[in-house]
Amino acid sequence: MPYVFITGVSSGIGYETTKLLLSHHYQVIGSVRKDADAKRLQQEFGNGFHAVQMDVCRKAEVEQAVEKVKTLLQGAPLAALINNAGIAVFGPILHLPPEQIQQQFEVNVLGLLRVTQAFLPLLGAQADFTGTPGRLIHISSVSGLITTPFLSLYSASKFAVESISDGLRRELIIYGIPSISIQPGPTRSSIWDKTSGQEVPFLNTDYGPILENSQAEIEKIEAGANPTSKVAKVILKALTAKKPKTRYMVAKKAWLMRMVANLMPARWLDNATTSRFRSFKSNK
Repeated sequence: MPYVFITGVSSGIGYETTKLLLSHHYQVIGSVRKDADAKRLQQEFGNGFHAVQMDVCRKAEVEQAVEKVKTLLQGAPLAALINNAGIAVFGPILHLPPEQIQQQFEVNVLGLLRVTQAFLPLLGAQADFTGTPGRLIHISSVSGLITTPFLSLYSASKFAVESISDGLRRELIIYGIPSISIQPGPTRSSIWDKTSGQEVPFLNTDYGPILENSQAEIEKIEAGANPTSKVAKVILKALTAKKPKTRYMVAKKAWLMRMVANLMPARWLDNATTSRFRSFKSNK
């Protein structure tokens, strides 16, 4: 059975992808940060699942995870690395604490790079490799195409992931390793639970009147969001397709999203994303 390594499987897209791949006879090695999550998932998923405690921000833990995976593989190649771990920092750039800014990029960008560099040899990025190269899959976002207020740094991290995915795809061509970007649109994922409460410190700023209505808007978006299971199915498609695409967008009216990102003039997009600011500006 082929082995797949997925970062961040305790909930959300990582959890659903693990469940789906196990049902398709993959062996899944999943990273979690907490021992309690490792025990819970091991008990739930059974023998086909292998929990590894690892924080993508800690080099030593990533290196230890590589050694554990090597032991499991017993010389076989890794079929895929799925970079899923990520966080979303919410708030106006003007007022975000430096530590939150740093953490956004530490997890979503530097963590992704740290894991990718460590695991690429197991996918076939080595001169004496003779097996079938594995696949490199990054969970990006439509936010890597369009930047919205108060999620600017999350968008910046995903723009970086898009660029990194392109660069890796071109650099890894000598090894035959495809680099694939999955771009979910609004998804019912616990990553957004981590943003709750972050807007409270900003209510005393000039953005307060706008932020007061943000929760209602977020709930409206979540009501029409795709389930994480839909993203998992697309990841499986990217993993099994004979000739995988470079990108898979998982969004309702994906064609419209692409058109907005690629063709809409910047000023029009500015107006579309800041329409709720107008009543506030008129009162200034």
